[in-house]
Amino acid sequence: VHSIKSRWEKVLEKFSYLHPDLRSVFFKIYEEKGREYKKHVNDTLQALQLDEGMAEKMVESFLTAPSKEKLLDGVMNLISFLKAKGCKICILTGGKKAHQEARIKKAGLYELVDAVFYGDEYHKPDKTFFTKSMESFGLENPEEFIYVGNDLKFDIIPAVSLGINTYWLTNDNNAENPKSVQVANMAELLNKLKEIDF
Repeated sequence: VHSIKSRWEKVLEKFSYLHPDLRSVFFKIYEEKGREYKKHVNDTLQALQLDEGMAEKMVESFLTAPSKEKLLDGVMNLISFLKAKGCKICILTGGKKAHQEARIKKAGLYELVDAVFYGDEYHKPDKTFFTKSMESFGLENPEEFIYVGNDLKFDIIPAVSLGINTYWLTNDNNAENPKSVQVANMAELLNKLKEIDF
């Protein structure tokens, strides 16, 4: 998430000549609509009465922007623990394979996971995205599946509705929690998982 925002920061800086409020309007829409919404740029240009033809150039600039894929602290410890327990690990991303695969490889995760499911055919929060990933591992009981996500609408709510054991990565202690375990970081998640009898 932080990587996405920092990439948008660079794009907005590049196109700041269009309007002095470009950044502030964009991030207001970004916060209101959520990261999975696909028309942030269009809405921003429309709100500022700018040429909407610029949207394609701005999105292309975002997609081709170099980025440093930095893992959250504790991710490698978590993967090592799960591998030692014999767990299969997969990544579910709403992004398309053409853009996400290189980022996952750059982060050093591609060789460590058993599968990656991209948002080419299905998209979060579509429950099919979750059920197809379970089916690929031969899981019929959703309780055998542990899902970790950081977005309430696109990750947590659909997973919980399917009966999946869900861990919500958030620092918002006041957030409404829909039957998921709330954790602040990977270390806390690892400690919670150590309590489970695999």
